[in-house]
Formats: sequence, C-alpha cells, structure tokens
Amino acid sequence: MSALRFPSFPARFRPRTVALLGAAVVVTLTGCAGPAAPSTTVDAEAGSAGAWVVSRDLEPGMGSADADGVFPRAVTHFEGVTEIPAHPSRIAVVSTGQLDALLTLGTVPTAATRAENSGLVPQYLRDAFPQDAAALGGMTDIGQRTEPDLEAIA
Repeated sequence: MSALRFPSFPARFRPRTVALLGAAVVVTLTGCAGPAAPSTTVDAEAGSAGAWVVSRDLEPGMGSADADGVFPRAVTHFEGVTEIPAHPSRIAVVSTGQLDALLTLGTVPTAATRAENSGLVPQYLRDAFPQDAAALGGMTDIGQRTEPDLEAIA
C-alpha cells in the first residue's frame, strides 16, 4: 500500500502565492467601502482638528430668529423648544472648548467640569486671561466631564 503524500507547507504556500492572495483580498475589501461623504458636509478643518466632523451651521429651523441679546427668546433644538426668559446670569460649561469660547466672548462661567486628574482651568487659559484670574478661581467644580454632577449644576 502506498502512502498518501501531501505537498509540504512551503510548497503549497510560496511567498508569491501568499502575496497574490493578499492583494486579491485587499482589492475585494476596497470594493466594500461605502461612498465618500459629499464635500459640502465635511468640515474643512477636520484634517487638522481630528476625526470629528461637525457642522458649522444650524440645521434649518433650529436656533432662534431673535437678534442676539434679545430676551425672552425661544430656542428650537432637536428635543423641542426651550424658552429662555432672561439673559443668563449663571453659566456652567462641560468642556474646555466651551470655557475657552466663553472667555473669548468676555464671560466667565460660574461652574465647569474637569478632565480626569486635571484642574478646572488649563494653564494656557489662565495665561491668556489674567484679568479673569479671580473669577476663574471662584468657579464651582461640577465633576468630571464624563460624569457631571447634575445636582451641583442645579
């Protein structure tokens, strides 16, 4: 009785065969990719700002038709409409970007969240807004960004 012989592993899987098989898989999977996003919906700064792509404009019908600074005002958003009876006297922020924006607009919030193992105000903002040092030091800590303390905010 003769023994069955199978080609050795190296004979069946030569480097060229493996390379061709790999190329075929890559070409096949490339065809499975979805269509690219239309260029009008992609944030022009997305490449420099990271993977997040955000709209620069409000969706139609969102926001308020009232001029800036007019109160009371109705603000339409994805959850409905919120009536803001008067100019806000106390503002809480949940990210450094929001803190940065408010300081740039000349407003110091009364409360802020913090990143894990971090303070409420990054040093670069303290350096950029030395005139607001006392108000920044008096902000209330409302917890971590990932778990803000809703009772402290209220």
